[in-house]
Formats: sequence, C-alpha cells, structure tokens
Amino acid sequence: MGNLVNEKRPVIKIETLELGPHAQKKIFLPKESGFDKHKTLAVWFFAAIAFGVALTSFLVETGEHTAKAVDNFFASKEVALVENKENLILGSDDQKEDEEVSFYTGAGNFVKATSKNPPKTSSLSYLVGDIETGEIIFEKNPEFVFPIASVSKLMTAIVAKELLDLHNYVVVSKSSVNTYGTQGGLNSGERILITDLLYPLLIESSNDAAEVLADGLGRENFLKAMNNKAVQIGMASTTYSDPSGLSPKNVSSTKDLFVLAQFINKNYPDIWDITRVTEYGVLKHKWVNSNRLMRKPSFIGGKNGYTEEAFRTTVSVFDIPFKVFGTKDIVKRKVAVVILKSNEREADVDILLRFLESNFAFSYEKDSIEELGGTN
Repeated sequence: MGNLVNEKRPVIKIETLELGPHAQKKIFLPKESGFDKHKTLAVWFFAAIAFGVALTSFLVETGEHTAKAVDNFFASKEVALVENKENLILGSDDQKEDEEVSFYTGAGNFVKATSKNPPKTSSLSYLVGDIETGEIIFEKNPEFVFPIASVSKLMTAIVAKELLDLHNYVVVSKSSVNTYGTQGGLNSGERILITDLLYPLLIESSNDAAEVLADGLGRENFLKAMNNKAVQIGMASTTYSDPSGLSPKNVSSTKDLFVLAQFINKNYPDIWDITRVTEYGVLKHKWVNSNRLMRKPSFIGGKNGYTEEAFRTTVSVFDIPFKVFGTKDIVKRKVAVVILKSNEREADVDILLRFLESNFAFSYEKDSIEELGGTN
C-alpha cells in the first residue's frame, strides 16, 4: 500500500528561467490523478510556500534595481535643478539669440549673481531700475520706441497738477464723452472737480477724463505742455499726440519712461498713491481699480496701458527686499519695472521681479562691488 502511494505521488518540478538580469522560478504541478483531496491540498500548500519564497526573492532584487534607477533619475534631476535654478524659478527658456539683455554691475549699488540665462519675457522691451538712485539694474532694448497706450495718462496727470487749479470745476464736454471707451462714466454737461477727475483717469484709465482735463487748458495747449514737459525732464524719444494714449503716435522708450517714473517719485508721489486706491466715489460716480498688479503687497504705484498697436504696457513701482552684500541684512529698495510691447504683462512683471530678487544683492559701497558667485 505504501509502495502504491509512492508511485502515485506527484512530482513537483521547479524550473529557473532567465529573464533579462533577473532569475525567475516557475513551479509546475501535475494534474490530480487518484490523489485524495487532503494530499492535494498539502501539495498545493507546500507549492505555494515555494512560490512565495521565489516571488519574494524576485521582488526584493527587482526593488533594489528599481530604487537604484529612481535614485539615479532624481540625482540627475537635482543636478539639472541646480544648474538651471533661475529658469525653473522664472519659468523661462533659453534666451533667443536676437534678444540682448544688458546688466549693469560694478558701477552702482546692485551686485549681480552668476546666472546662465537672462529672463525671457513676451515683451519686446523692458527696464528694471532703482527709482531713487536712477541705477538701471538690467534692461532689454531700452532705446526702442513703441506706442505706450494709457501709460500716457501719467504725463496727463502731471500736467493737470502743474497747470490746472485742482480745486476748480470743469464742465464735461460732449466731445470728451464721445471719446472711445466707457470708463469713468462721465456725462456731457456735468460739472466735476478737477482733483476728482484724477481718480477715473488713473484707476479706471478713463479716456473721457483725460480729454476733460485737456479741455481745462485747451486741448492743443495741453498737448503742447505734455510734450514740453517730456523734453524738460529728459524724455528725448517721447511724443504725445493725445492726452489718453489712444493714439499710436503716443510713443516712448523704456528708458524715457524710467525717467518719468523717477520724476513722479520725486515730485508727485501722490500720483502713486492714487493708483493704489481700490475705489473712489463722488456724487453718483464710483470708480473701481482693476489693475491686477495692485494685488502685490510690494506694489507702490503705477499705470498700465493697452491698445492694438501698443500691446500691453506698464510703468510700475515696487518695494523690493534685497540681501545686503557681505551681510545677512535685508534692505528694501523702490524698483521701477517698465514694459513695452508685451503680450502677457502681469506674467512678464512676475518674471522680472523674481529674476531680480533671485539674482541681485545690494551694496552700500559702490567702489567695492564684485560679481557674486550667487545670492541665493
């Protein structure tokens, strides 16, 4: 009887198969043949144990190889992260060959860290500079002259403050109301204080308000005053053909507009204050600020513009913290960002500000500035 059982005992075959770099064990069991149920279960039990051991060995070996591969992958990515840190921070690509960015280091207060690529923006021309010292930190195509759109209204505000009595009333003319655009909601024949008109002019970018202010001096005289003022403060490439910026003949360069920002900062900082007002109401009017750059905590003030010819433009000022060269101190500086011919103004401003904060430090000693190996 015992011999019979031995003859009918199934043979468990375990074969080793080579699969790439790993060995896999495969178990072969014959079909049941006169074996009772309990013996069959026992066979399967021991077979399962053998298979489990083989599988565990395979998974451990595979896991080790996979872990090494993952470690190598992320190690290579970490190297790339270090090598291209500024690109990842800025979301920028390699600079195009025809785009040249000038960096001014060694002659002013700002020290530039080593950086492979300058910031890439959609704008054809930009400038970033310290508004109080006049130091240009970096720029692209500063001499290019483009339409500036509603950035023109900064000069409109200056001339109005200098040549009009802000406490006088002005009557809104029909021609002013017929100007393209509905911002401001002014009505023909209504009387309004000149000082109040500065709010729809600067926070809603009202073309009507710009024309009403110009009427206060006589439109031609007002435009002449705008152009004379540009020449007086050194805006050699700037021309104004209307007080609103609708005309494509209102042109300037980022370098000229940086000069304008400096002039406002020194002489009429209240213009920046107006551009930070979220809303302003008088009589039946309520003007609301739609400038998205105003959401930045560092925003001091500024004016945006848009026309089909100008694309998107801005002259904006921010209070930016910088590391002080050679110390752990932090100092805040008022920095102007001027952008012309942009498709994505807000994104471009973000790119420029993040590049500025990541790649520059501030030094109080101009004569001892050297290029840094990194400020991060």
